Amino acid sequence: LDYALENENVLLIKILIEKGASLEDSIFKYYFLINAIDHDKVEYAKCLIQGGADINNSNYEVTPLNLAIEKNNLEIFECLIDHDANVNQKDRNGDTPLLLAITKNNNDMAKYLIDHGADVNQMNYHRETPLTQSLINKNEEIVKYLLCHGADINLRNKENKTALIIEKYKMDVIQLLLEHGADINGNGGKQKRTPLIYAIMYENVAIVKYLTTCGADVN
Repeated sequence: LDYALENENVLLIKILIEKGASLEDSIFKYYFLINAIDHDKVEYAKCLIQGGADINNSNYEVTPLNLAIEKNNLEIFECLIDHDANVNQKDRNGDTPLLLAITKNNNDMAKYLIDHGADVNQMNYHRETPLTQSLINKNEEIVKYLLCHGADINLRNKENKTALIIEKYKMDVIQLLLEHGADINGNGGKQKRTPLIYAIMYENVAIVKYLTTCGADVN
């Protein structure tokens, strides 16, 4: 089996597995799946996944699922999830698959993860949530999708800012956040400023008027 793995002989690997060989017994059981994904070797990667490779191994800097997202390889990505890859597993940088997909602006992968049980509120080591990262990326499509799937709108990121404070300019997004229960007077940042104060600082008259109309505390 090790010979077949080293030579990337998909047919021989399948035959050996069908005859009872186990990838768990291979000294290369972690390396070859990561290598296959990293080099976009789809059939080889799928053979390993379907053959019982440890798809949740985190001995490397990235997990197999996060690497498939990094490589934007939808076929391997879906194969991993269909074989029960952990959709909430963090890599060594603290990124979940959902956060990574959002950071990469890969909406199809992000939605697929959410539809398959990804935690929409799980933070990375820098305390960014999927929602705050979507706002930073100005990805309105995913902001809406997250809110429709239970994202906590008042969670704070590493800068102690809520979603409403992060969104500075787009009126329709601010309206959407308030409709989903954003705290209009929740302060944040080092100076603990409210969304209204931030809107004033950015000289956004329309948003200042809208926030005051919606009940923002002017004091």
